[in-house]
Amino acid sequence: MSKLIAKIPSMAQGIVASSRPKLNKFMYYAKVELVPPTPAEVGEAVKGFQQILNSAKTGKWKQLTVKGRMA
Repeated sequence: MSKLIAKIPSMAQGIVASSRPKLNKFMYYAKVELVPPTPAEVGEAVKGFQQILNSAKTGKWKQLTVKGRMA
């Protein structure tokens, strides 16, 4: 049991060393992809949401083709 406990620090260092490249890659992409929206992007999102609500109210969504729905 004491041998197992003695190995824990070296095992932990190995885990940290092996996960560091993956964590660095994650942080690289997270800095770009997980940026909060800018005020201009918030305005575009509100406008798009209003269009969705308007098409739901008027029934315009029923007249779209499959290709138009996927766009």
